[in-house]
Amino acid sequence: MCNLKKVAGYVSASTIGFVCAMDNVINHLTAMTLPDMEQNPVAMSIIEHGGVVHLIELKAIGAVLAVVLSLVVIRTKFAVSVHVVAALQVVLLSYLLFEDSRPNRCLLMPTAILQFYTGSTPESTPFERGERLSTMEWEQRGVRWMEDGSRLKRSHE
Repeated sequence: MCNLKKVAGYVSASTIGFVCAMDNVINHLTAMTLPDMEQNPVAMSIIEHGGVVHLIELKAIGAVLAVVLSLVVIRTKFAVSVHVVAALQVVLLSYLLFEDSRPNRCLLMPTAILQFYTGSTPESTPFERGERLSTMEWEQRGVRWMEDGSRLKRSHE
């Protein structure tokens, strides 16, 4: 029974790491639209101050720390909390993969992730090519420049 608990703990910690990695892959694939599509206020603030690349870097560091912390916690009396977090991470992954409610669009993200890992995309993503949106393109997406021109601020109109 003790070995089963250890295996379950390692599976839960691995699940947490997997979902963190998939979240970062999705951030990479959607880097061009992420500034106006992100729903997490903390992530929006990071994007506004440091850009999408900074968000991806911070999430990668956070993923490593989360897995290490999970591996420490599964050896304590609070091991059940790792299983709860892993279950919540699975719910988050489901939301990230299938959030597009438009007809015939719910499998776009899983398909894009599969293409990302198999290298079967016909060309690199705009983010990989270093393409940036013009000011007019950002404004069409509801993003406005601040008066000092230093950073973008999301419009809530």
